[in-house]
Amino acid sequence: KNKNVSKTVKNVSRVMSMTMAVSSLVAIVPSGVGAVIDTTPPTIGSFSPANNATDVATNADLVFTSNETIDNATMLNINIYDSSNTLVDSINLQDTSKVLVSATGNVFTVNPIYDLDRGTNYHVKLDAGALKDVAGNQFAGITDNTTWTFSTKPNTVPSLSNVIPTINVVGSGSTTVSLSNVFTDADNDYLYYSVAYASGSIISSAGIGSGNLTINYNSPGTATLTVNVDDKFGGTNATSFNVVVSADAPAIIGASITSAPPVNGVYKKGDII
Repeated sequence: KNKNVSKTVKNVSRVMSMTMAVSSLVAIVPSGVGAVIDTTPPTIGSFSPANNATDVATNADLVFTSNETIDNATMLNINIYDSSNTLVDSINLQDTSKVLVSATGNVFTVNPIYDLDRGTNYHVKLDAGALKDVAGNQFAGITDNTTWTFSTKPNTVPSLSNVIPTINVVGSGSTTVSLSNVFTDADNDYLYYSVAYASGSIISSAGIGSGNLTINYNSPGTATLTVNVDDKFGGTNATSFNVVVSADAPAIIGASITSAPPVNGVYKKGDII
């Protein structure tokens, strides 16, 4: 019996200790204030490029901002699709080589692996649960084609800045024309050149290298040459000019005449003086 009484006393003592501990914790919370439990999923407040944006640079980063801090350890993928709903790029948001997270933990800057195509419509999706706040609430995701969509800037065709004037040459030989200021490209693309001319013309050969057009000619006449330019993004242009080759002037051959001395100091008829 004494043992049972002793156990009962110990149990009562433990209960009293726990009750006092709970009372102490409750006392910390101000009167009238209850515990707050976060059950609200995070949302995205802004996108860059903005939804329905146009003329977006093909190398633009994708930036989105959550309304609260995100738990980086649980992030999933952001996916980029073209207008045919073909997956162009998929990037894990935990990949620090392609994703920069702000110090506040709610701004995400994504650098796609490849530049996007020009003049193309894109939409971006986020996996359901790709974002979780620190309380474990999951972002619902972006699963449609309209929440975040944009189009890239179309390609600009190279423009003709300066025409190549008629080139006048004589005889046979070669001449060089600089192409550095003939075409310009608003997109700053590298331009690829080629030249065309009629076969069997007065031009024996023509080629382009180091930004210069070299023309070899071998007979009198007129030939038309066309310089073509291509930016390799669908933009092409061309310009034509003439080369006029004149014949060499006839050579003048000098003659020397030797006169005979007069006979007895007197010139006679027929002598060359």
